[in-house]
Amino acid sequence: MVIKRKGMIMMIDGRFDIVMDSPMGPKKGQVIFQVDNNSLSGYLDILGFCNIIENGSVTGDRFTFSGDMKTAVDVVGYVIQGSVEGDILTAVSKTKKGNMTILGNRFIEQE
Repeated sequence: MVIKRKGMIMMIDGRFDIVMDSPMGPKKGQVIFQVDNNSLSGYLDILGFCNIIENGSVTGDRFTFSGDMKTAVDVVGYVIQGSVEGDILTAVSKTKKGNMTILGNRFIEQE
């Protein structure tokens, strides 16, 4: 999905380095988004586990997806809703353990 911001064209597609504010404190991870029309797929790598993103959706610069997040002691269902503005990702993960804020930056390879 292509979005336009301040004269620049940006895409939701790509890799983002993220920090999730979890009940165990801030946890670093990554998310990789792949957008096909309004469908979102990819991977959420957090808490030491890689979780597949399937059947997510995209509308403009906003996204949503749900699934089961693996942790060291449990599997927790979640719904994540957020947006990408330029290179900045902001989202909230809603779980039975409470809401967790997710902030991230687009990963840009250094040449």
